[in-house]
Amino acid sequence: RCEFGSIFIFFGNKSFTDREMNRCFPEFVRSQTKQIHSGTCLSTDTALGPGVEGDAQVTGQSNLALTVYTADCVPV
Repeated sequence: RCEFGSIFIFFGNKSFTDREMNRCFPEFVRSQTKQIHSGTCLSTDTALGPGVEGDAQVTGQSNLALTVYTADCVPV
């Protein structure tokens, strides 16, 4: 976990379940996308469901954690 003012970055792995995410970060609502290796960037102020495909998200909403599940590569 790296913190930069009001922004923090966290990398986990497939064993870090939704339950663990909620336990460790209860203050956040999660917006989750599935990585598809594209240039798709989604703008959202509400939580996206796990079936939404895209490789990046942006928001102006506080306490909305933008997450992406990846296979074996690290998002940039």
